[in-house]
This record gives sequence, C-alpha cells and structure tokens, in this order.
Amino acid sequence: FALCLKFKPKIKKLTFILDNTVSGIYFNTVNNTSLTYFGKLMEYCIKVSDSKKYIILKICVDVTAELTVRTAKDADQFAKAHNINLLLNDVRNVRNIDPVKPTFEYSSNYLMPPEKSLIKKIANLIEPHDTSHSYVTAFMQSKGHNIKEFIDETAAVKWLEKE
Repeated sequence: FALCLKFKPKIKKLTFILDNTVSGIYFNTVNNTSLTYFGKLMEYCIKVSDSKKYIILKICVDVTAELTVRTAKDADQFAKAHNINLLLNDVRNVRNIDPVKPTFEYSSNYLMPPEKSLIKKIANLIEPHDTSHSYVTAFMQSKGHNIKEFIDETAAVKWLEKE
C-alpha cells in the first residue's frame, strides 16, 4: 500500500496509488508535519498542534466529496501514528464545490464509519457566512460522527480539548 521512494535528511516521502492517480504524503520527522500533493498542487497539510492534543488538517483547495474521504483517511492514519483522536479541520478560504446529492452518495459509500475511525471529535473551522460545508457536517453528524462547525479558532480548540 505504501512505498518509500526517497529519503532526504529527516524527511520521508511515501507515495500511494489509488485509481490510477498518484498522491504523496511527505512526513517531516522534525516537526511532525505532513504535506500531501496531488500532482504538483498541495491539496492539504496535516500536522500535530503545538499543544500535541489535536491534529490540524488544513485544506488548501476547494473541497469535493472525494477529497473529503481521502483527507479523512489520511488524517485518521496520521492521528493513529501520533496517538491523537481530536481533529481541527480548517476549511477557511475554501468552499465545498460538490452538489449535495453526489456528495451524500459518494460519502455514504466511502466515508469511514465513526466506530472504525480513530478520530473521535472534529471541529470544522469555517469562514463566517460560508454554508457550503454545512451539509457535509450534517451528514457526518447523522452517521454518528462528533463534528461541529466553528468560525472562531479559539472556541474550536476549547471545544476539542473539553472532555
């Protein structure tokens, strides 16, 4: 499933091949940061928070159902590697561009159920007045995921870290 291709000082590159597309995860062992590339465009970044209590997933491109499922799987693997079960999903400055019906259909088939996911709590950090992510949040809540939307990062972190 994973193939180590190249090593630089303290940086490992892992490449995954899914459906004839290549996606790479670059893991920096110095600061626990993972950068994922699809072709040459950085789609998202996964890293451990400074407090080491939660994972930060920063999405850098407009969101599709396929990207949501892929990032959820990568975040889960990253969280498992660091034994952390909280996720701050930063989707500020990007929009969910998929229509509702295809998103629900795709997510229903491919999204990891909450009982199989290491991630137990997800704070979605969104822009004020951006409702493009709300139906995905509602869908995930209906499937049993503990997910909530926030426009304030401090409030999101406080909710995540609250027992």
